[in-house]
Amino acid sequence: MVRYLKLKKNMVIISTILVALRQGLGVLGAAINAFALTALVKLDIKEFLLQEVFLLLVWTFIIGIEGFLKVYNTKIVQEIDIEIRKEITTKFVNSKYEEFNSRSIGTYYLG
Repeated sequence: MVRYLKLKKNMVIISTILVALRQGLGVLGAAINAFALTALVKLDIKEFLLQEVFLLLVWTFIIGIEGFLKVYNTKIVQEIDIEIRKEITTKFVNSKYEEFNSRSIGTYYLG
């Protein structure tokens, strides 16, 4: 499996960076939430509303990244599946007729 991940190294790196960014934004959101609570305790409504706007922006980015990651990770899995299928097909094509027929048909059934 590591070999296939290396084949799609750039895609895996992008996905990893986006996951790290999403986690960092989650931490930032928690910090902003703490600042908003502090402002609320101090009855500083302007500061509280400002912090909530920042929090809304952070969560908008988090949701966007999450949506993109779902699609992008599915694309990575599809690309790796294609590579595996290519390898299996190449092995079948390059095998000799006698070697292929030496096994029962159930050996090749993947369904």
